[in-house]
Amino acid sequence: MSLPQTLISLSFALTSLSNIFKITQKELKEEVVNYKVVNWLADPYAHGAYSYITPSSKEAVEELLKPVADKLYLAGEALDPNGATSTVEAALTSGKRVAGQVL
Repeated sequence: MSLPQTLISLSFALTSLSNIFKITQKELKEEVVNYKVVNWLADPYAHGAYSYITPSSKEAVEELLKPVADKLYLAGEALDPNGATSTVEAALTSGKRVAGQVL
């Protein structure tokens, strides 16, 4: 009997984090409150794609950064106003920006 793909992926993530932070997988697992494993390549909307800059990207990003009716705020790796799209840093920066706007 094989393990579900989510358990294999969680195990892989814990192994990687354990190596990076030099703590045991058991210690890490005790800290996990919730997790979700996503198969980005199988996602019907993303198909494994990522954002990239085009000549009209600056204007598009500026428009997408504007809240809609003070109720809808967009964030993500594609919405970095400094042009660092397609990076984890851009996603984190974008999320922090939106959290600040909402608060």
